[in-house]
Amino acid sequence: MKTALQRFSYLLVLPLLLATITATAQENSIVQISGKVKDQGTGEPIPGVSIQVKGTIAGTTTDNSGALC
Repeated sequence: MKTALQRFSYLLVLPLLLATITATAQENSIVQISGKVKDQGTGEPIPGVSIQVKGTIAGTTTDNSGALC
């Protein structure tokens, strides 16, 4: 017969395990970013701009021609 503590520990461990699996799956999502960053006034490309997808760690920077790498 299982003790109350053993049953309680299962109730704690299972949700934590599921949360970890879900978080890992979200981190491994592939995000593709493409485009070119230009000055609105002159239309000149802007090198060295850092772009990040909101709410994620996914991001990139522009190269010398303003294109996203």
